Amino acid sequence: MKKSQILVVVLAAAVAPLIVLSPPEDSVAYMVAILCAGLAMLGMLLVRDDGERRILIRLFAAAYILRLVFTVICYKANILDVFGAGDAYMWRQAWDLSRIWSGWPVGTYDFGFPQTLGELYSGRSNMGYSYFSTWLYYGLNVRSQMTLSFINCFINSLTVVMVYQSARLFFSQKASTFAALMALILPGFIIWSALTIKETWIIFFEITAFYATWRFARDRNPLYALLVIAMAALVLAFRFYATWCLLGAAVLTVISANTARPLRTALCCTVGLFAVMVVLNVLLLVPFDLMSIALSRLDDMTDFREAISGAGSRAGGAGVRSGVQLDYDIRTPGGAAMMILVGSTYVLFSPFPWNLFSARQVLALPDVVLWYALVFIFILPGIRYAWQQHKHVLVSVAAFVLPLLLLYSMIFGNVGLAYRQRAQLMPFLLLLAAAGYERRLQHARVPSAQTRFSPLRGRLQRRRGALPQSILSRP
Repeated sequence: MKKSQILVVVLAAAVAPLIVLSPPEDSVAYMVAILCAGLAMLGMLLVRDDGERRILIRLFAAAYILRLVFTVICYKANILDVFGAGDAYMWRQAWDLSRIWSGWPVGTYDFGFPQTLGELYSGRSNMGYSYFSTWLYYGLNVRSQMTLSFINCFINSLTVVMVYQSARLFFSQKASTFAALMALILPGFIIWSALTIKETWIIFFEITAFYATWRFARDRNPLYALLVIAMAALVLAFRFYATWCLLGAAVLTVISANTARPLRTALCCTVGLFAVMVVLNVLLLVPFDLMSIALSRLDDMTDFREAISGAGSRAGGAGVRSGVQLDYDIRTPGGAAMMILVGSTYVLFSPFPWNLFSARQVLALPDVVLWYALVFIFILPGIRYAWQQHKHVLVSVAAFVLPLLLLYSMIFGNVGLAYRQRAQLMPFLLLLAAAGYERRLQHARVPSAQTRFSPLRGRLQRRRGALPQSILSRP
């Protein structure tokens, strides 16, 4: 019997008592987790390359088991609230709505949840996660929050796989594995998997769209274009504004992917798009005033930022007060510039050591320490390496990251509940970390300055036996 088969038997023997002896709500969660794992394994078996398939399976299995174990510990120790389960009320409302669908006399109050696909995609509901949760409870007929958390663990484990797949399009197997391992062990990803929040899904949709965009740009396979459209449609149900950022980044990537100067092409396309919008608005060729809409959106963003931040919580508030109170008027050019600069700093680097005022920020410290190490050791050198060797990749990553970064910097001035806003940028930034790791690998293969010596230095070191003859004899 193979090792993999022995492992499957051992896992089955360990999980079977849990399913039989646990309460119904936990038993259902364990069965859903096994079903998700089986679906993922079946999908990975379709990968033709044996080496790549083994890496994908190992990455997924390690990420999935780690997240499941952490989630079970959080539920059994009742410590979810410590990590900020601020959206936990949504799963309860989804359960109540599923009971109404089943004919139970739960109540007649308005949940605000979409009950049809038409309602889901009408306006800006952002309620896709609630809609999915309602259907899940309607089908399972068991009130179990842990089931939703296990599905989030499954989705986040697939995100680890997609980070590897995306990095593998451009970098070596070692560099791609490094990026995936960082996504696997990142404390923030593990914590967000245990919470019943929608960001886990949005992150997976966005990195999948990035991968499909590049496959379409390279292979011109229409199936990948359909996958990008499907991911955009799913993001639209979860977070409407991210959809337009995703589609714009996908279009810029496809246009600039096969050009000699991708940065110039992307800039020209962006400036041209804004110029066309301004001309159409000036000539009154569009049935609405774009300037008035933009000013109205700025007012909405200001009101929303003030609503989610506390006047005295400049380091980030607790609970739902997840924004930083920054006294800049984004309706003025100077205020918007300062808000983007300061807000982006908060999004990328908070919490700062001198701002650790709450327990949640202290708990986020390990995640931030690892993130700082990635930024200064791998991501910043990776940006330089990508600029020199993979400009197309750098332009594409910037197209996916910068719109969301600018938006979050002006709205939140921070990173939201459990630092989940930065998480939406993390998979793309890990691709830059893979570039930095690739650069280190290449430098390790190139002889350092110590081995580039003159003939006189070579003779002296040869007498001392410091270097082998094969190296000293190279020109």
